[in-house]
Amino acid sequence: MKTEGIFTFRGAEAKDGGEFEIDGKLIKYKPSTVVKFDEEVNGKVFERTVKVSNDNVELLTKLNQIKLYSPVMVSFDINFYGSKIVLSLLDIVQLEEDEV
Repeated sequence: MKTEGIFTFRGAEAKDGGEFEIDGKLIKYKPSTVVKFDEEVNGKVFERTVKVSNDNVELLTKLNQIKLYSPVMVSFDINFYGSKIVLSLLDIVQLEEDEV
């Protein structure tokens, strides 16, 4: 299932990979990029974040070209995992102020 919305782009920050241990099992995770958006809901602003794999070079290239605090159209894929919902960032397009 897919959805999209208009947000304010707040930036993208690279996060190192690493590892941790749970019940004696070593869990490793890859480096990623955390993307931050502001969403206005009923006159209040909420910060939203989503992780993007560093393997997604095309999307990371787009993120690096977007001006901070500009309006963006963001497309997500919605996935259900048991009782959990996960949003995966599919695409992002910078909008002009008159397109909002």
